[in-house]
Amino acid sequence: MEDTVGPALARIGHYRDRFSAGGLVIGFVSALMALWTTAPALDVSLPLVGGAQAGLNVGYVLMAGITVLAIAIMWLVGPLLSMRRLQEAVLQDVERQSISLSATQRRELLGPFVSENADKRWDLTGYHFSAGIRYLIFFVCPLLGQFWIAEEYFRKVHAYDRDVVIDRILGEASSRPEAIDPSKWRIDPKSKLSVTDYFARSKPKDAAGRILSRFTVANSDLEKNCVQLWVLERLETAATRASISDAQKRLASDLTSRTEDLKCVVDAFPRYELALNSWLNVFFFLLSLWIAKIAWSLYYSRGLAEKLDAIHAARATPATGAPEGAKNP
Repeated sequence: MEDTVGPALARIGHYRDRFSAGGLVIGFVSALMALWTTAPALDVSLPLVGGAQAGLNVGYVLMAGITVLAIAIMWLVGPLLSMRRLQEAVLQDVERQSISLSATQRRELLGPFVSENADKRWDLTGYHFSAGIRYLIFFVCPLLGQFWIAEEYFRKVHAYDRDVVIDRILGEASSRPEAIDPSKWRIDPKSKLSVTDYFARSKPKDAAGRILSRFTVANSDLEKNCVQLWVLERLETAATRASISDAQKRLASDLTSRTEDLKCVVDAFPRYELALNSWLNVFFFLLSLWIAKIAWSLYYSRGLAEKLDAIHAARATPATGAPEGAKNP
């Protein structure tokens, strides 16, 4: 009889290894993306064909990070579904052909997290440790990373009008030139988006009714750098068109020395569709919870050990209604 179980068990191991490799990468990437939200001033340049470069910043992580991780989790379920189909096929072969699986084959079928043979304390300890580490990396890290990104998105993202920010700063500098401290400049420390802004308005409005199409992250270093660069740009533009006061010249000179090595990451932020992005973040986070539950059940082969034991038990039990001689030879 042709051996169909051996090749199937090898394919099952292949699919399980594919999931483990992908889960390790996604777990690491999710942790990296979550940490990136705590350092929003970080900007990464990606080399492109022809010497061009593309900038990647925390704005993209907050806008699309949850969606990307959710799609990655759904992609990971593919190998697990293929693995489960092969596992079910092996169970059918075991039942129809009366095949007896060895302990090694049983472990290959059900995976490394089968604890019924762990009859020693160190076996149980190793089992729980290995299973816990994989559970943490494959399932907890991506979901925790998504939750962290969502928390930062709904707590720290706010909208602003660049011209209003510059006018406010220059107005304060004109009224109190002696108290100018560019290191304390902020985009708008009182600006906060409401729940309605996030879920019902693609472009929120300020108190004066102006549409706010630019978005940033509440972070002192990020805001300070950008405001200084914006004010310097306004002063340099004004100096080419008309004369500026001596105080503004001194301010421009001071800002030139301060901003020599600075970069405004906010200027490279993507343009959000606030309501759409908010609903997508919520939807894909909930979808990830559901998909992760399915993946966890598939990876740990939930229910298969019971099916295999039921097949062996049915094979060992004499059929009802069999001749007496067959029951008692």
